[in-house]
Amino acid sequence: APLAQHHQSAFLAAHQLAIRSSQQQYRGLLQQRQTLLEVEQFLESSEQEMIRRWASHRAAHLVLSAMLFLMVAGLASYHLGRILSRPVWRGTVVLAAHGQAATEPSWVNDERQLLLSDAVLTEALSQLHQRAVNRFADVAALRGALTGALTVAAGAPGRLQVQWQQQLKASEADQVGLVLEALGRARLGYQMVQDHLAGRTEATLTIARSTSTDPEPISDRHLELAGAVFGGILATGLFLILLVRYRLTASQQTLHGSHRDQAVASLKTAESWPAPSSP
Repeated sequence: APLAQHHQSAFLAAHQLAIRSSQQQYRGLLQQRQTLLEVEQFLESSEQEMIRRWASHRAAHLVLSAMLFLMVAGLASYHLGRILSRPVWRGTVVLAAHGQAATEPSWVNDERQLLLSDAVLTEALSQLHQRAVNRFADVAALRGALTGALTVAAGAPGRLQVQWQQQLKASEADQVGLVLEALGRARLGYQMVQDHLAGRTEATLTIARSTSTDPEPISDRHLELAGAVFGGILATGLFLILLVRYRLTASQQTLHGSHRDQAVASLKTAESWPAPSSP
């Protein structure tokens, strides 16, 4: 019996020693936990301070970037609108008729028919080719371009105002004047031949005012095209921003649900770390 009591006392003493050792280790873990919580709180407060400091700089950077983007997009849209648009340009030449023909009621219609005749258009096309204007392959193509856009009207007595308008790029606007000039000269040459055949010594048709092209187009839609291009650029930019934001949000949700965040949350939970009991 004394031996059994001795063994039981030794067992209890060893068990209490193990309990005290475990409690000391647990207290050490609690101290380490408290240290980690203080470090985590310090890092969090430091991060918030850095965010507050960077917020104003980031806002200013975003504003400047947005202004720069809008300015570049506006300039690019304006230039693309001018490149893509085809304004309507108008040229004018005035012919002067001398003699009885200019007083007849059908004079204007007769002159229009002569301007679109094969004889006049053949000569006009030859002059255009000599000046390297090769946009018209033949007389039929030239007549097709003139028929719907050529205006012939009587002005002052004996004056015939011939106007032609065409939709061309800004770099091709001078071709309106070149076509009208060739047409006027061809009509004048045709009349000189007719006067010579009739034995007339004085010219019955002259050019009263040389060909001129309006300095500005009579119709220009480049601002509408620029607005459409600008809207397309903004829509594309907005789509890319939303796409990047969606990807970042998905990445943040993945990070917030990681095992590291769960471990930190468990470290902060007091219920997971009860106070050690007294020995």
